[in-house]
Amino acid sequence: MDVIQSDSHRNLARQTTLQSFVLLKNQKDFLPIRNTNLFSNVLFLGPMSNNPMQQYGDYSPIINPYYVTTPLSSLQDCFLNTSYNEACLDGTKCLNYNQTDIINYLKTNLFDLIILSLGTGQEIEGEANDRASMNLPNNQSQLLVDVLNTINSTKTKILLIIISGSPVDIQLAEESNHIQAILQLGFGAQELGEALKMAIIGDGVSKFGRLPYTWPKKLSDLPGDITQYDMTSGFTYRYSNVEPLYRFGHGLSYSSFYYYDLSFNATNIKPGDGLTVYFNIKNIGQRISDEIIQIYLSIHLKNTSLTNVSRAQLVDFERVSDINPSEIILYETIIRAEQMAVYIDGKGFLILPATLEFKIGNFIQPYLSGDVIIDGDTYYVGQYISYASV
Repeated sequence: MDVIQSDSHRNLARQTTLQSFVLLKNQKDFLPIRNTNLFSNVLFLGPMSNNPMQQYGDYSPIINPYYVTTPLSSLQDCFLNTSYNEACLDGTKCLNYNQTDIINYLKTNLFDLIILSLGTGQEIEGEANDRASMNLPNNQSQLLVDVLNTINSTKTKILLIIISGSPVDIQLAEESNHIQAILQLGFGAQELGEALKMAIIGDGVSKFGRLPYTWPKKLSDLPGDITQYDMTSGFTYRYSNVEPLYRFGHGLSYSSFYYYDLSFNATNIKPGDGLTVYFNIKNIGQRISDEIIQIYLSIHLKNTSLTNVSRAQLVDFERVSDINPSEIILYETIIRAEQMAVYIDGKGFLILPATLEFKIGNFIQPYLSGDVIIDGDTYYVGQYISYASV
């Protein structure tokens, strides 16, 4: 590991990147592409198809393009015939876009599969370079519309790849039956292309991550001035009641899991007590796959007038790797007392009489849910909670 760009370095980067990808949509299990021979003519389209510098986020090291893998460089040899069209001649800014040329190009060439790569990059978002809107940069939105309006959907499949550090407006893509799958790759950096190949070609490796933020349908769904750091006005999954395009924690895999037998070490506790949560998970699909366990907590205070409590908060998550088909995992975790606290102005974090509603897997439509009662004298936690120690 002491040699820069050694195989072990690159493999670690590849595995890390692979686990950061989020599978947002996978219509009729389009991915993985097990038989690449089904797609004899493939088009790599868009400004992020082969843009090594822009698939890094802010504060990256000095980039050596020799080692960088892109969707084009890693996937093109997987198919019999491939073509590449950047469409945006000035990269991700996409101000230089000839709509007529692209439409004619798509009309005069028949492709079985279009891998459409869109996104932002450091040119569009980064430190001291905030985005003014959620829109795809400039004419990238038009490129997406032109592809959907031009292709023959009975003959051409579309895989949409988004390379960005934050949500972009892709509601059209999510709702379109002409787009089979959507992958959010974040800023996958050097090993993005090779990790993508592992994820979607052949049997595919089911090690996808989950969204670390709420993905709104549109910018106007946010509750106003984003520079006001008061979550209680409707920001984040904890306080927003607006239906997003993808919820916080969203993400698919290549398998299915069944959660059952939720229990607690106690169903009535005193303020300040910890709690142990147990449940089982079974892989009921046909694939070896990772699963990201998520536990959310909704605190229903006995005295509801004390504070504006969030509708839910993530209190535990864990990646369980390589679960075999039919394998059962017994999951056990401890919820610490600090995680049951609410903030009261002028008093700090307190644990108060309440009903704790635990939601497993999803805070909107949980796989499992169960209640625990806190009753007794108020327990003072402090002015601050160090979640690093929770």
